[in-house]
Amino acid sequence: MRRYEFRAIDRDGQTKDGSATAQDEEELLAKLREMNLTVIDLKEAVEKPQTPSASGEKSLSFDFGVSQKDITFFTRQLSITLSAGLPLARIFSTLYNQTSSKSLKKVISVMGNDLQQGLSLSGTMKKHPRIFDSMYLSMVAVGETSGTLPATIRKLADLMEKDAAVQRKIRSALAYPVFIIIFSAILSYALLALLMPGFEPVFNSTGMDLAQDYPLTNILMKLSGLLTNPVVVGVIIVLLVGILAGLKFALTTPRGRYLFDSLKFNFPFLCALVRTAAATRFCHSFATLTESGVSLLKALSLVGQSSGNEVMSRAVDRMAREIQEGTRLSEAMKRSGVFPDLVVQMVSIGEEAGSLPEMFDRTAEYFDSELESAVDSLTAMMEPAMMVFVGLIVGVFVMGILLPIMGIASRL
Repeated sequence: MRRYEFRAIDRDGQTKDGSATAQDEEELLAKLREMNLTVIDLKEAVEKPQTPSASGEKSLSFDFGVSQKDITFFTRQLSITLSAGLPLARIFSTLYNQTSSKSLKKVISVMGNDLQQGLSLSGTMKKHPRIFDSMYLSMVAVGETSGTLPATIRKLADLMEKDAAVQRKIRSALAYPVFIIIFSAILSYALLALLMPGFEPVFNSTGMDLAQDYPLTNILMKLSGLLTNPVVVGVIIVLLVGILAGLKFALTTPRGRYLFDSLKFNFPFLCALVRTAAATRFCHSFATLTESGVSLLKALSLVGQSSGNEVMSRAVDRMAREIQEGTRLSEAMKRSGVFPDLVVQMVSIGEEAGSLPEMFDRTAEYFDSELESAVDSLTAMMEPAMMVFVGLIVGVFVMGILLPIMGIASRL
């Protein structure tokens, strides 16, 4: 029999130190799990394993430069190692070695040191608010309190991966039209600044009246003259930079974000995709939180804060106030005006059956397929529209150049 020292968290979130004997670590871990204890550290009494922080590395937290992809990967790794029953100190030593992000390595090192000092997992994560948001922290705290930390972290990893999938689908739908718009702008500038000036001497030498006979050509020539003027080009660049800077600043304010998100919610062709994505994200998040034991009002608050959409966030805040006044969740969702009718109906059924988490989970699965369909529909619609758009631009320049040339040829 070997003697081990351990540090664990009980169902009330209290840290407990103790020692016990067992044949090996796996046997002791199984006993501690039966006692509803989440092991933070486990070691033989005669040994003192080192962590990256204890090995001499500076305990400096550096929360910048950690991407959402890194956090999602970290959460999935944490879920897998927790499910294997490893103690948290060893888990963070393993995660430190497996992480490629230098910034995240430093954070993991600090967290591992905090765990050695007796802090809970949620306690050490609270020191890094730029990485772990309020919903992440709340779910970890609930998992620690209920003794279901491995299952809670697994649900959190699933949620983050589903959210990342939603974001990828939206980006893939918008990538093609954005590329075409940028390409069209560059093409138009190249034709106006490089091609049109070569035809100006030819048209002027013939003595034709472009303003009267060929107004389209005349407009293109005037635009060409503006875009070949360094002063005008400089002014345009300054204006564009100023507009972009103004938009970026506006999006840092609540009102600016609300106006931008409102535009997305009501923009033709795009609104269906945005609303479906928002509903999908809400259902996934709400289902995960309520299944983990978070209260309804707390779940609404967390979902609203992490929605990434000001329109949805304000709607959820109004829903929470109405529920506090005695309104049913389904009624509050209907009044908000941001949820599809199907979501409201499914929630109403879930309330009557007493199975809200399960109903939200099923609704989220349905809207996953709906989002896929919305992306495919938008892409199928945008491709011919973008081709027509580019064709019109090219057609304008062809007509602007060809018509005067045909006029010159008819005079010969």
